[in-house]
Amino acid sequence: MKVQTKQERDFLRNHGYHPDQYYVKKNGTVAKKTKHQMVRDHLILHGSISTWEAIQKYRATRLAAIVFNLKDPRKENMNITTEIRPMDGGGTYAMYHFNPQTQII
Repeated sequence: MKVQTKQERDFLRNHGYHPDQYYVKKNGTVAKKTKHQMVRDHLILHGSISTWEAIQKYRATRLAAIVFNLKDPRKENMNITTEIRPMDGGGTYAMYHFNPQTQII
């Protein structure tokens, strides 16, 4: 699935859909994106995503599994690195970074 054009995003907004959660199919109908698609688009547009951000924005509680599938050469084959960060109150969380310059082909 390709990243939406400005025209497609404007079309969705004008018809009451949130462009981050919906897309226009080839036949012109509107469909809801999967969590996998929403995380993929977020990484492409913003470059990184944390586990908490994925839960808040996309209700994606299994971000590690989504990233695993995005990295899979048989599927998306995206070059994503994982950074483990400490939390203020103790513990750690994962931050995932998309590296388009070093994309695996």
